[in-house]
Amino acid sequence: MNTVIILLLTFIFISQLIIIYLLIKKRVYVKKSFSPEAEENSRNIYELDDERKRTIELQLLRIRNAVQKQTEDIHNKEIELAPKSLIFDTNTLKELYPPDQQALIHSFMNSFNNYLDRYWYTDKGKLKTVFRGAAHKTDTEAGKLVLASRELCHDMDQWLKKLNTFS
Repeated sequence: MNTVIILLLTFIFISQLIIIYLLIKKRVYVKKSFSPEAEENSRNIYELDDERKRTIELQLLRIRNAVQKQTEDIHNKEIELAPKSLIFDTNTLKELYPPDQQALIHSFMNSFNNYLDRYWYTDKGKLKTVFRGAAHKTDTEAGKLVLASRELCHDMDQWLKKLNTFS
């Protein structure tokens, strides 16, 4: 079942990248004149920006879902497959989102990366595969991970809700 979900998410992600590539390839800068061509170009740019926003939001959802999987038990593969950074750089975020939404996205990604650093990465920078203790015991390494995952998942839900409120 997890393999099917992972394959489906991978397919969605790859199809989003292909769509973005095709839209970027097709993108034409808007002329200052008010012609039907300029109007069509303007619409294409809007569609491209909208598609880039959806790609970012899909990445955020993939990350949130990977963290959510950790709220009951540890699923290493979900964290391994989750994006560790956004596909677009800071300048693109500035083009697409107002400052308050940029701050939400940065908070989301910073919290996720802190979570990875604190609970998932070894001293050598590799993802852990073994956690001491039981997931239901909060005084063990595994239990602390599950508890931190619940808290982070709650925060991520709040950030995503705010991000969608602005859209």
